[in-house]
Amino acid sequence: MLRLHNGGAILVHAENIHPDSGLRCVGVVFASSDGHRLHRPGTVWRAGTPLHVLSRGVGRIGYAAGFCATDIMSSIIAFAAAGTTPAFDHPRPDRRVDGNPQRTTWEHYARQGLSSGIWACEVGSWHIRFADNRDEFFCVIAGRVRLHAETGGMTEFGPGDAGVIPAGFVGRFEVVEAVRKYFVVVDQ
Repeated sequence: MLRLHNGGAILVHAENIHPDSGLRCVGVVFASSDGHRLHRPGTVWRAGTPLHVLSRGVGRIGYAAGFCATDIMSSIIAFAAAGTTPAFDHPRPDRRVDGNPQRTTWEHYARQGLSSGIWACEVGSWHIRFADNRDEFFCVIAGRVRLHAETGGMTEFGPGDAGVIPAGFVGRFEVVEAVRKYFVVVDQ
């Protein structure tokens, strides 16, 4: 277990030559000082793998707790082959309008305020309020959604349709038919 002492989230860069295959392992993992765990899934490696820890530009040497992440910084991420574990949630009770749909997120890539992957949801509706620094591009793969602006107006999206939910958007997100979409969220 790598313990962090300077607070906040940091980026960990791991690099090693695998002792059996001779393959080079280079990657990044995110860690936080409160969780004491490296949270990015990756290939399992032996404990003791050297880690170079970057925190606010200051380098430190640490040792892995038995794994090394895959090279997400310089390799293409193919969503279909990513093998990402999904995260499940539901709209907050105070935001629900119709139903309590399960939402499933496969975050295939996340780095410095950018997150992308695939999102799926059952039929239902809830209020949304985007932060003033968050934009989302999306493209519907299957299903149908409607975005209702608080100021009036509604836009519907089906398979192949793409759009942007801009920073500061307030309204209602309605899943008319179970949906699956690509997403890219940018926090600035």
